[in-house]
Amino acid sequence: MKKGEGVARKYNSSQTQRVMYMNQSKMFSEIFDRNDLLPTRRVDFDGQKIKIPKETDKYLAAHYGDYMTLPPEDKRYNHYPAILDFGKYK
Repeated sequence: MKKGEGVARKYNSSQTQRVMYMNQSKMFSEIFDRNDLLPTRRVDFDGQKIKIPKETDKYLAAHYGDYMTLPPEDKRYNHYPAILDFGKYK
C-alpha cells in the first residue's frame, strides 16, 4: 500500500499536462488532460454542491463511452470493495 501511495504521489508537486486517478477498478482508465478537468465547476446534485470537470461530457465519454446508455449486463462491472467482511469464521 505504501509503495502504491508513493508512486501515486511522486509528481504531486509537478505541473504536468496529464493527470490520473488511480483508484478505479479498471487500471489506467482515467488519464486526462489537465485542461479538460480544470477549472472544475460546482453544480447542484441531490441537494449538495459538488465539483465536476470542466469538460464533463468529454470526461464521461472517455471513461464510459456512450454513458447515456446502460451496457449489457455481461459488460457491467463494479468498484473493488473497500472492506470485504465475511463475518466470523472458524
